[in-house]
Amino acid sequence: MEFDAAIARSRLAAIEVCSTNLNARERRMATNLAAALKVPPIAASDAHALADVGRYATEFEAFIDSMEELQNALRNGRFQLSDSIATDLEIS
Repeated sequence: MEFDAAIARSRLAAIEVCSTNLNARERRMATNLAAALKVPPIAASDAHALADVGRYATEFEAFIDSMEELQNALRNGRFQLSDSIATDLEIS
């Protein structure tokens, strides 16, 4: 897989692999990139329509109450894709 070398040098905590703003090809590319860089995948609805709310989700080990808590959870890998998304993407 080819990608900009600057991405590989970045200290990414995670890579978004599912969103209502990504098509199937982009989801596959993001999933492959996350695997190649050994960076955990995340998902978010980023809903712009009521029907998309909760469509994609990342589950956190603890309740997130602030931006700092979110950043710490991401940096420390205290999250996972919801089971249905992981199954759809064949991620374990």
